[in-house]
Amino acid sequence: MSIANNAVSVTTTATRLDPSEGPGPVGSFAVTNTGTGTVYLGGQNVTTSNGIPLTAGQTFAADLAPNDALYGITATGTQDCRIIQLGAPG
Repeated sequence: MSIANNAVSVTTTATRLDPSEGPGPVGSFAVTNTGTGTVYLGGQNVTTSNGIPLTAGQTFAADLAPNDALYGITATGTQDCRIIQLGAPG
């Protein structure tokens, strides 16, 4: 089993939360908000109004299917996130 990880800066534009470039994460996937503000999670069209809030220090985990993509957005500024994927391709 491969493991991939990455640091991603999330801004006021929907930002794809992937550990690496490619078709999308597959397998167990987790994102931790290491910033000081809230990151809102959802699909490609996520907004601060429809996204799931991930506050500072929180982690969101899910099992993702091929071609699934998770995005994050902030209300203001930039927030840092850490991502890990177990079962990464490659």
